[in-house]
Amino acid sequence: MNESFTGTLIRRVPCRLPSNNFIDRSFVMSLYQAALACLVAFCALGAFDGLYFHLIKYRLHEHPPARLEHFIHTLRGFVFAGLGLIFFGLNSVGPLLIVGCVLVLADIVLEIIDILVEKEARRSLGGIDPKESVIHVFASSLKFSAIVLVLLTKNPASFRLTGSIIEAELLPQELRLFAYTFSATTFVVSLASLVISGAKSANRQPQARPLPIRTLHVEARRG
Repeated sequence: MNESFTGTLIRRVPCRLPSNNFIDRSFVMSLYQAALACLVAFCALGAFDGLYFHLIKYRLHEHPPARLEHFIHTLRGFVFAGLGLIFFGLNSVGPLLIVGCVLVLADIVLEIIDILVEKEARRSLGGIDPKESVIHVFASSLKFSAIVLVLLTKNPASFRLTGSIIEAELLPQELRLFAYTFSATTFVVSLASLVISGAKSANRQPQARPLPIRTLHVEARRG
């Protein structure tokens, strides 16, 4: 057996991957690396959008018409935490992978609602900034691209409703570490936002309605 034939044979021998697909390992690793790049870019855009546009420029948490929009953002934060853990932190299969897909659908629904309410919520603030809209488009594209890239490493058996929920083989370390950090940070920030918003709502006292002028005159005469 000559050296060229041996090299060809080795390249064609399938290797067992974390997703149980018998395909070239380098191809799967490239999918994970691309997913990580998309996830990092999504986090960068999302952090800039949340910090600059939502908190600094528009201060949505202090703008009453934007309460619903701010609440939707908080809910999506919890969804992002779950997505990060299920798709990028754990080698999820079976029921857990199905839960991840359900969370993807939930995020799509919340994103549609967000788009529908933000125009009215920002009306008194001059409308939504076009640059923010561009960021939303790119961020959503990067997020779903990262999820699709991970799903490409799965096979049909990974979506069974019975059996294990996590494969024994781990995902690449850099992807797992970033996913754990992303999910934990997003969960804590969303929880803090929910608590702070609830505290502000509880402390907000309803304003007393002014008495009519006629009532004031009557009270003055009685005095």
